[in-house]
Amino acid sequence: EGLIRMISHFGVEPKSVLYIGDMVADIDAGRGAGAMTAAVTWGAGKKDELASARPDFIVENPDRLREIIF
Repeated sequence: EGLIRMISHFGVEPKSVLYIGDMVADIDAGRGAGAMTAAVTWGAGKKDELASARPDFIVENPDRLREIIF
């Protein structure tokens, strides 16, 4: 709900938002808000669990995240 409010507050299209997280719940929240999702593997979640959530991107290092954003 917080992500949906933030998207609405800034007046952007949800599909133009990249929600980045390190847990399956983050990926679920991003998808639920209509955003693209990126799962980072250097946080709390395990890579195989994150992959099962089917994020738009699985990111294994910060340099790759930079490439996706820019």
